[in-house]
Amino acid sequence: MISKRSFEYCLTAWNVLKSNSYRWHEGLNTDAERSIARMFYQSVFDTSAERTGLSTKPGAKYTDEGMTDDHYMAPQTVAKFIIESPKILNNYDKFEEIFLFCRRTIVVTKVENESLKELTKKHPVLTKDKYDYLDMKLYHGYEELPPINQVLDVPKDFTEWESKFIKNSFRPTTVYVLKKSNLDNFFI
Repeated sequence: MISKRSFEYCLTAWNVLKSNSYRWHEGLNTDAERSIARMFYQSVFDTSAERTGLSTKPGAKYTDEGMTDDHYMAPQTVAKFIIESPKILNNYDKFEEIFLFCRRTIVVTKVENESLKELTKKHPVLTKDKYDYLDMKLYHGYEELPPINQVLDVPKDFTEWESKFIKNSFRPTTVYVLKKSNLDNFFI
């Protein structure tokens, strides 16, 4: 069940992405791209984090001294995925599911968080593999997760999209323009 606060931020984020989808095309300048994606990021950030119970340090539960919450799904990148996925952008229930998924966090050190932020700028690593790539082990409480569980829980559709998107330096890969009704057929 979504809280009232999260619902309001989610609905606003959905409306912002839908209303700006006509601007999303291959020639989009980076300032416009960033401003659109940051609106989604800010909405996710402004709702409380949903802690997964995972951390990169044994026993770390909270973001005390030197620790922080990592939204491992990178909401700004997820915004680009959503705007290029009409089946999500045009379906509020699917959008809400992804929005809530983006709230999930893993407790990491602040130094690790900086490494995670810089990772995709320097190396084409899929979200599901980024902790493993940086050799950050995941723990639940004091127990290290087995190797098969070191891969992050990421929606399959996102990973498929990201595989194509990473090759394009995180620039728009498709053009989705909402069809608008007009009177052209009446003037033929």
